[in-house]
Amino acid sequence: MAQLVVEQEPTIIGLYGLPGSGKSTILDNLRADPSYSNFLIIEGSAVIAKLVEGGLDAFKRLGEHEKDSIRRGATEKIRDECLEQNKNAVVAGNFSFWNDVARDYAEVWTDSDAKVFTHVIYLAVDGEKLAGFVEQDESRPDRGLKPADQLDYWRDEEISQLKKHCADNSKDVMFKTVTQGMNSTLDEVKQLIDGRNHDEKSNRDRVAATLKAALEPLSPALDAVLLIDGDKTLAPHDTGALLQKQIIGPGPRKDPLPGIFNTHGYTFTGFREAAMEYEKEGSDAHFIGECEKVVRRVKMHPEFVYLLQQVAGSQSVRALVVTSGLRIIWERVLEQAELSHVVRAIGGGREKDYVVTPKIKAMIARVLKENGLYVLALGDSVIDLPMLLQADEAIVVTGDEKSRSKSMEVEVKRAIAKDCLQARQILLPPTVSARLDGEKLPHIRLEDLSVTNALFGTFEHVEATGKTAAKLLMTPNRDAAVHGPALREAHRNVGRYLATEYLSEYLGLQQYQTQHVQPGKSADGYRLFHEKITLLIPLMRRGEPMAFGVSDIFLLAAFLHAKQPADIEKKHLRGMANAILVDGVVNSGDSLVEFIKRVRELRPSVRIVALSGVTQEDAVKNLPGKLAGCGGVTLFSLRTSENKFTGKGGTDTGARLFGTTEME
Repeated sequence: MAQLVVEQEPTIIGLYGLPGSGKSTILDNLRADPSYSNFLIIEGSAVIAKLVEGGLDAFKRLGEHEKDSIRRGATEKIRDECLEQNKNAVVAGNFSFWNDVARDYAEVWTDSDAKVFTHVIYLAVDGEKLAGFVEQDESRPDRGLKPADQLDYWRDEEISQLKKHCADNSKDVMFKTVTQGMNSTLDEVKQLIDGRNHDEKSNRDRVAATLKAALEPLSPALDAVLLIDGDKTLAPHDTGALLQKQIIGPGPRKDPLPGIFNTHGYTFTGFREAAMEYEKEGSDAHFIGECEKVVRRVKMHPEFVYLLQQVAGSQSVRALVVTSGLRIIWERVLEQAELSHVVRAIGGGREKDYVVTPKIKAMIARVLKENGLYVLALGDSVIDLPMLLQADEAIVVTGDEKSRSKSMEVEVKRAIAKDCLQARQILLPPTVSARLDGEKLPHIRLEDLSVTNALFGTFEHVEATGKTAAKLLMTPNRDAAVHGPALREAHRNVGRYLATEYLSEYLGLQQYQTQHVQPGKSADGYRLFHEKITLLIPLMRRGEPMAFGVSDIFLLAAFLHAKQPADIEKKHLRGMANAILVDGVVNSGDSLVEFIKRVRELRPSVRIVALSGVTQEDAVKNLPGKLAGCGGVTLFSLRTSENKFTGKGGTDTGARLFGTTEME
């Protein structure tokens, strides 16, 4: 697996709370603990004092604009020191100060704080307790006594505003309150600080290591990976909702997860907050027991069970469940279906575990592609969209209209229009209504996926013999008077016809927008689905004119001349969804078989299609046996022929095409 290189900013934790809440005491304890030697333990006010000649007393006499500028400078200085010393930091600061004249608080948080801090821990002490602490602290007479209800109001306002600032910031600062009594506050703060290793960089690294382990032992034959979402994709259930309903039970308590994601969105912070909520549900053993109850209610779609059973016997394809939900649930669901020995799950958990965000799903797809693997992703919701956009082949799983993601249709439509998403949809169960229309999001069955067709399909022959178009197109090909450029054009026309009439139907079309002839208007256009990752391979030399005809129709497809199978290299097939082999004439089929085997050896999961102007009937009969073990291969012929005559010299098709009959 490729190692992810992510530039790492220092972890800088802001420690906030009202005056007297214990921030300085916590800093003193952290300084005395050798396990925090890699942290700079900083009083924010001390940094400000160093930036102003005359210290804090001089700072207090400055105007508000000057104070704001110095506060920004202090925060940025802390970040610079962390970078210079390659350390993290815990910084005690004030979010606001009480204004006795205005009888309200005055906020002193700056946009530099929002940019620099990665985490904020707030010490939320009860007003009565805090008033008692302040009264007993004879070393700080400057704080002054305030009534408990005023302190409670001030504290709640600070928490509310800090939450808003942390959520609104594009950096997505993680916010956490500590509300326990002072004896246990230090332990909880330490636990949260130790959780700094759950920043986005370390989270990505942990997922990358898990991904590598999930694919080991890495078979040299491995060619493709299926990335399958869990909830409402692999099964129709939302296991997270089932678990929360079970944990909460009857009563007024509400599921906290919707509120978390409404505040933070599907971000790293949002999923970390959700993981911390799961931490509140008792011991690991108790939590696993609750998850087991959910597992017993989950039944995978039978179509996926069958697909994964097929993948289990393949050396060239692996499947991974990539879920933003709980890994333990999906591991047990796979175990229940007797698939855990071949399908691994990558997913979230409790506070100590990594989380799987939309960005992480996309990263997994990207890393696999960077390692030369073909990625087919299947998902049902907006959380899966980044993964679908990264994948070579994207499938939207469309479930029951009552329970499926309502926002997905809007986002898929936007992704198709703006991000050039090429996706198809699978209806599970098959009786449900589709998303969008069949042209914007074409329908497909699991058994028709390129990977399943390539690995588990068989040989199929389709011919146009007897059709009026075929009769017209084959006439110049059989006319001895037609040769050279005229014959090449006739073969080119055959290629155009087979591409238009057969391949477009077989491989499917993608709708896209074109510029209308009327200024300012657009019109629907169509091209081959996955046209840009389709490779045309003419078998030289007689396959070239027909292949040019196919290329006329599929303008974005790559074109590779191949005189012998060895001319096709692995690099030519990397990332390709379709390989189209083109030969003017298939006599015994032996040459075509060699090319097919070469392609299948290099890319086991690619869909292989062959085109021929004329195919001998004996070849059609013998090809299934010759291609045994080669997976799905479909041959489209303009016509078949009972004539076993093989052209030589002046009757050789290649010689007639290129005017070399006298040289043969």
